[in-house]
Amino acid sequence: MTRQLLAGILLFAASCNAPESDKVAVTDTSSAKPSAMAHDYGVTASYSTDFTVGDHKHGDMIIQLWKHFDDNTFDQASAYFADSVNAMFPGWHSKVSRDTLIAQAKAERASMDSVHTSLDAIVPLKASNKNETVVAIWGEELAYVKGKKQRRDIHEVWGVDDKGKVIWMKQYTHAVPK
Repeated sequence: MTRQLLAGILLFAASCNAPESDKVAVTDTSSAKPSAMAHDYGVTASYSTDFTVGDHKHGDMIIQLWKHFDDNTFDQASAYFADSVNAMFPGWHSKVSRDTLIAQAKAERASMDSVHTSLDAIVPLKASNKNETVVAIWGEELAYVKGKKQRRDIHEVWGVDDKGKVIWMKQYTHAVPK
C-alpha cells in the first residue's frame, strides 16, 4: 500500500513539473451536444435506424394512457389520439377510428375485475428521418379476470405525430410463468 501511494505521489509531482508544451488544454464540453455518426447495420430497416432522444412529454402521454386503462377511465383519453389509429395487438390489427379504438380498449378493460400495470422502462425516440416520435415502453400487467390472476409482460411502441397525437401503436405480450 505504501509503495502504491508513493508511486502515485511521484507521478503527480512529475506531471506538475511538465513543460508548458506538454500540458493538454481541457475544454468544457458539458454544453456541447454529442454528435452521433450514422451507422450502417448492413440491412435496411423498414422504419428507421436514425434516432435521438425524443420529447419526454410524449412519454408522459403514454404513461397517462396506461393509467387511464388501469383506472378504467379510457374514455377520457380520446384527446391523445388522431382521428384514425393503426392498432396492432397480438392476433389482431386494424386501422380504426379513435372512437372505435377507445370502445375496444374499454371493452378489454371491462373484461377485467381489476388491473395494475407497473413500469419497467420508457424511452421517447425521435426518428431523425421522419416527422414523428416513437415511444417504447415496457412493463408488467397484473390483472384479475373472473377472479383469476393473470400476469403478463408488455412491450408497446407508440407512434406520435408532429401534433402530439397517437397515430399508431403496437403491443407485444408474454404471459409470465406462475
